[in-house]
Amino acid sequence: MEEAKVEAKIVRIIHSGDGDLLRPNSGQPVTIGGHSICVGFRDEMGSEYRVWEWHGHVSTRDEDNCYSLEYIFGNYFEERRVSTCVKIKFFMEKRFDFA
Repeated sequence: MEEAKVEAKIVRIIHSGDGDLLRPNSGQPVTIGGHSICVGFRDEMGSEYRVWEWHGHVSTRDEDNCYSLEYIFGNYFEERRVSTCVKIKFFMEKRFDFA
């Protein structure tokens, strides 16, 4: 349950355009809903998506009211608008091996 809440908050931050709040690719954790999470992303030339990835620990309570840490990880594919010029350049480089 907590993992789903953390994922929803991360995706909400990405959609808000405030992705820098997640300190992506810094190796530094951020606190999301009281949990310590590291976030990163990668862009690939010609891709219409930015891949966001995260991992960290979520503290949960069990039925004995004891805390335990659960390792979580996840990813999200953010759709990007890639201009036609970029798509043509990528196609030409792959097709004619200009790179």
